[in-house]
Amino acid sequence: MRLRLPLALSLLAAPALAQATSYTVPYGLDTAEGNAVSYHWAGDRVLQVVDMTNPRLRVLQQIAFRRDDQAQTPATAGAMDVVVTMAQCEWSRISTAFKDNWQTNAVQVLNAKNVSVPDWRVRAKSPAPFDFVLKFANPWLYRGQTALVWTIAYANSTAGVHRMDRDCGTYLFNVGQPLSRSCGSWYDYVRFWNTGNYAPFTGFHLEVGVSSDRPNTPVFVMLDTSDRQLKVPGLCTDLHTLPTFLFYLGTTDGKGNLPDVYLSFPWVWGVEGGDVFTQTLAPDATMTGIKLGLSGGRRTTIPVNPSGYGHQTCYLWAEGSDTATAIGRYVFYGGAPVAELR
Repeated sequence: MRLRLPLALSLLAAPALAQATSYTVPYGLDTAEGNAVSYHWAGDRVLQVVDMTNPRLRVLQQIAFRRDDQAQTPATAGAMDVVVTMAQCEWSRISTAFKDNWQTNAVQVLNAKNVSVPDWRVRAKSPAPFDFVLKFANPWLYRGQTALVWTIAYANSTAGVHRMDRDCGTYLFNVGQPLSRSCGSWYDYVRFWNTGNYAPFTGFHLEVGVSSDRPNTPVFVMLDTSDRQLKVPGLCTDLHTLPTFLFYLGTTDGKGNLPDVYLSFPWVWGVEGGDVFTQTLAPDATMTGIKLGLSGGRRTTIPVNPSGYGHQTCYLWAEGSDTATAIGRYVFYGGAPVAELR
């Protein structure tokens, strides 16, 4: 009984502890103006943010946004239809397909018509108040541990373009260069991103997208520090990488495509300017010999980024409220439009 009573009291207290006061995403910008701007709330769009800056248990009931500290035109008031979805995902793997990032705890917290958008034409103090508020239909429990994901799809907006506050670091990337031919229809696209040394578990990001004619097929990527240039009997092309580091990317869709996936790694001192080598592979029964489909392999130079500022936050967006994947295959790491959650 003595053990059960403290346990019961702690369980009763958990909801109160989870009812946190407001905080910002990215974290720590309650009283600080962001260093950039983001343009939204006109037309039809999807905006998604993935945040790992404050992964603590919380009950959330609304999300709010503030204007940038500069004068705005047009930024006129209006109304729009809004769908808000809250979810969680692993920070180490972010997809350019919005719904793929709803890995766990996904709940549609708002589906509303004619939501009022405020007039932001008048310049406010810096930072401005969070006066564009979207209240959830029901509270949502953020369980912490993994990254928080919020997604807003809005349509039929009659508002003018609004300048939202945003805070971010610097992101640089290089595109992977092909080393040899691929097998059959297998093709990949690779970029290596460096967002700087600003957080313990992030800073380098490997982006891989795959296209093929093999639907519903699991795809993996091999990452190596040398070009092996091996000719393996039974393989359909040269083997440029060994599975020193092997990562599961996902499964191709019904047409054989896999939207770009970003794998995050800690920033490592001394490797900027060096090359990494990648090659994607997947089971493929149509291949003769070894039943593996392989891309041709790519060499990508890690860009040099002296920036030490940023947040363990990223965002992606697209035109059209029902668009499935991000514009330009981009996930922008190091920051996001500033939001307030409470």
